[in-house]
Amino acid sequence: MKGENTLYHKRARDILGKPFTFIVSRYLGVSIAIGIVTGLVIRIFRWIIDRALTLLTIIYPFMGKHPWLLIPYILGIFIVAWLIGKIVKPYETDVVRSGVIQLKAVLLGKHRIHRRPVLWRKFVASLLTICPGLFLGRERPSIQIGACIGACFNEKFFHLTDKDKYLLMEYGVAAGLSAAFSAPLAGTMFLLEEKKNK
Repeated sequence: MKGENTLYHKRARDILGKPFTFIVSRYLGVSIAIGIVTGLVIRIFRWIIDRALTLLTIIYPFMGKHPWLLIPYILGIFIVAWLIGKIVKPYETDVVRSGVIQLKAVLLGKHRIHRRPVLWRKFVASLLTICPGLFLGRERPSIQIGACIGACFNEKFFHLTDKDKYLLMEYGVAAGLSAAFSAPLAGTMFLLEEKKNK
């Protein structure tokens, strides 16, 4: 026990004594970049949803006064559902559901996610689901979108080892959930909890 404590003290001393030359500086810049890009993407995602839901507060009462408008609305929902199916089908395993289960499998090394196709498909399909008033929360899609952005950073700029590659995805997960809730610590706490349960 004493030896372990000494080891931890040495590691802490290394990090605090050389904050810009140790592992902190290695990942600090890329984590900030992933956070900024993910935050912008999720902000756009939320802005579109908020405007669409505001519009629905006008459309629904209007349809209540004119019940015949339910017919084109329902037909429109069927068209949207068909379009979502077409978007999702090529990468159905990765895009359907919340995305959290798929990410757990990726981080455990049991699954490989197709970053760029899943990124735009998840973004568009989630908007097409949420904006007409269908049942889907915005938080879990934000997690998968953030993870894909983190993975794209590795693919485009870094080409890191598997361990480091997963770390960039985890940065994206934390940033995505933080942006979805507008709560910076929420993403970090979620990620720590998931890592503890792995």
